[in-house]
Amino acid sequence: MARILTVGVLTEDIVNTVKTYPDEDSKVRTTDHHRRVGGNAANTAMKLAWLKNESFWLGNLPDHTSWVRQQLDHWGVDYGLAQELKQGHLPTSFITLSEETGSRTIVHHRDMPEYDAEHFLKLDIRAFDWLHFEARELVEIPQMMSKARGMCGIPVSLEIEKPHAGVEAMFEYADVIFFSKEYAQSRGFSNANDFLKAVEFHGIATCAWGALGAWAKNDFGQMFYAPAKENVHVVDSVGAGDVFNAGMVDGICRGMDVESALQHAVQLAGDSVEHEGVVW
Repeated sequence: MARILTVGVLTEDIVNTVKTYPDEDSKVRTTDHHRRVGGNAANTAMKLAWLKNESFWLGNLPDHTSWVRQQLDHWGVDYGLAQELKQGHLPTSFITLSEETGSRTIVHHRDMPEYDAEHFLKLDIRAFDWLHFEARELVEIPQMMSKARGMCGIPVSLEIEKPHAGVEAMFEYADVIFFSKEYAQSRGFSNANDFLKAVEFHGIATCAWGALGAWAKNDFGQMFYAPAKENVHVVDSVGAGDVFNAGMVDGICRGMDVESALQHAVQLAGDSVEHEGVVW
């Protein structure tokens, strides 16, 4: 069992399920409506706890979020290191799920500052076996990762989802990078294999490509591929990438090689989309 800290955003997800995605300027009824904890880092933390790791989430947590704390407690995620804010509200994602296709459309609202390095740099992180970051704030996150890399022996992973200008400056602080399909496409690549061969990063790198599966490159430059789970009935694809990331971290922490961890992560992501939420 590894002690793993994820650093990043936690959101309130308002999820509306509809039979088919509505046309513009139309009115439809939901078949289901609920709210749940979301956000990349929080989803990954919950899945890591579900996989029986000691899971910790770190970020900004405003007042008046008792239901969030109850959810994290329920799924076994420790949030004791979070920065408590007296003002602001949780970022909110309004998610429309289509029963017909399994697609998810997300409208995101935020009026809370990003988690800052000042708080992180005061923490003693030596007790952790792994640190995972979202590539969000391009000034604050590198400072946090630099401190983490300075703690000898603590592996650091980084999720790069959005093609923010300058995000490549973070590569040097990571041992493992999870690249998104969106990022690879923004760099002019139409497949994960070619992208990973070309990317200038010498640690472990992965790139998931939805229904086509996922690819990985180890720190010796060897390439691996894991096909997506077959005959999947998609119920909820929200957070599948976060589950994939959790699977890779979990697999490596369990001593798996890169190929085995990749297969483990793809299987978990495939299982996840057949359920509502990333944990159940």
